[in-house]
Amino acid sequence: MELEEQTDKQAKREFLINIYNQAFNNINRHITIVWQSVSILVASFVSIVFTEKYEVSIYLSYMILSFYITWMMAHLYDSNHWYTRNIHIVTNIERYFLKKKDKKNLHFFFTKHLKPRHVADTFQIQIYFARAIWVVSYFYVNYKASLKADINFFFISTLLTFFCYFLVHLQRKKNEQNIKELIEKSPGKTINF
Repeated sequence: MELEEQTDKQAKREFLINIYNQAFNNINRHITIVWQSVSILVASFVSIVFTEKYEVSIYLSYMILSFYITWMMAHLYDSNHWYTRNIHIVTNIERYFLKKKDKKNLHFFFTKHLKPRHVADTFQIQIYFARAIWVVSYFYVNYKASLKADINFFFISTLLTFFCYFLVHLQRKKNEQNIKELIEKSPGKTINF
């Protein structure tokens, strides 16, 4: 019976270590994928600037850019959700193996979980960048519309911008709720610090 318990413990340790490694692979993959989208965002912004040269509607370019930024920011929040989820799993696994003294000997990160609203710096930088491109594009396009006395586009672009931003907000709230649920249902091993 004792040999069977030791085998089960060893199998559990190996399983947790494999989960730990996979969680870090998931974190790295999401960070890498999101950075690739920055080049597309820059290209979309440049397309607005060059619309007049190629006789493409600046309004159409702005709408495409708005949808792209919405898509990109939703992916950023989704990637952040995966990041936070995996950090939570990693923290729980570390709590399984580490002891109170390891807080000082190794690191203190395993002592508490990230807050549900936490956004990793790498994602936050890209969100700021996307928002900046969006704001600059919005004002540029509306400046061009004002030169043509096209008040309709001002209202359309404003409504579109708010609608897209609302979609991003819904995505973020959904992800925060998922992390709250994860923390409640899987708090991990309690270690008195």
